[in-house]
Amino acid sequence: MTAILKRNRPPRESGSVYLTVLVGLTALLGLTSLAIDVGVAYNSRTQAQAAVDATALAAAQTMIDSTSGDVTLASSQTTAVGIAAENAAYPNPSLVLDLSDLVFGDWDLDSRTLDTAIDPTDPDQLTAVEATLRLDGTTNPEVPALMSRVLGRDSFQVETTATAYLGWAGSVLPGAVDLPIAIPCCVLNGSACEDTYCGSGAPVPNPCPLVVPQARGEAAVSCIQFHNTAEQTGCWTQFDGVSASVNTADLVDIADDGLDEGVTANEDIFLDNGDKVPVLKVIHDRFYGVPPYDTPELKMGSDTDLDGREDSWVIGLPVVECQSTDHCAKGLPVKVKGFVCVEIREVSLDPPKMIRVNFLCAELHPEKYAECKAGLGPTGTGGEDFDIRADIPVLVR
Repeated sequence: MTAILKRNRPPRESGSVYLTVLVGLTALLGLTSLAIDVGVAYNSRTQAQAAVDATALAAAQTMIDSTSGDVTLASSQTTAVGIAAENAAYPNPSLVLDLSDLVFGDWDLDSRTLDTAIDPTDPDQLTAVEATLRLDGTTNPEVPALMSRVLGRDSFQVETTATAYLGWAGSVLPGAVDLPIAIPCCVLNGSACEDTYCGSGAPVPNPCPLVVPQARGEAAVSCIQFHNTAEQTGCWTQFDGVSASVNTADLVDIADDGLDEGVTANEDIFLDNGDKVPVLKVIHDRFYGVPPYDTPELKMGSDTDLDGREDSWVIGLPVVECQSTDHCAKGLPVKVKGFVCVEIREVSLDPPKMIRVNFLCAELHPEKYAECKAGLGPTGTGGEDFDIRADIPVLVR
């Protein structure tokens, strides 16, 4: 009898292996497709973010007329729509900004929030604008899915937002500051530096009469006094935040030829007080055209009243922290808080030595304010409210 030997064969597994590989390849293909499309959508979002940043900045820059201080929302909206249209974000060659996605408000620097419950026609309340661009299939086409359709995904939505802040002047360019003088903020805005001297019905800061009455007939102008007592309402400065030494010769150089550096809010500078007669004399001589400042190029005072006497020199000055206790004494640095527009009306070398000025407001002195703004040139944002609006906004969110 012949025995038949049978070999025990393992069960065939090729079918299940093929199925596992197929499922794995399908999953891998789906994940790869999704990754590719997510990359495309992310690139589109990057393009849209650049577009919305530019849109918000352009809207902020044009929402206030920096020369007059008037609100110009219609111009801001038109500009924002135009800037958005100049930008692309795949698959949109030109982006559409819905005006409902352009929101104006007041940016709180401390809480970093936008208050939209304001009167947008009031320039004192309007400081920021938030812009949003949507690739949502309604305002702009969505980002199409190229390979993720195998997973049932047809498109991706993209939304980007930016907030631009345009507050008050916080920086000026080199050459914009003419004199080595800083004004303590409490001279302008009260003991806590929280009021606004340009507010409706606000009194003239530190009032005094002109020595020689002028044709304008002001009841009072403001006195910038230079004493090392509580009467000191103007501070001498070289705009140096490193050395506490405030040298009279350096002050004379600035009074003679202006400051060849820029000044920025929140920078530290050292101050000094006292008469500084040599410095005040240069300012006096430049104003009245006393030799060697008796040429049209060097004499800074103008006879706006046409009475044969110089009565106007419009300049911008920095504003610093309150000096009601220290009286501008040198020793500790103080911070620049912003800038103010000033019209010098008289310079007196006789006791009490002082400069009599008008502090200019856009609403009350439109022509002189515009002259001051032109002299300061482009101003960056970041200062406090001394009625000089900035020209250059910044992104805050």
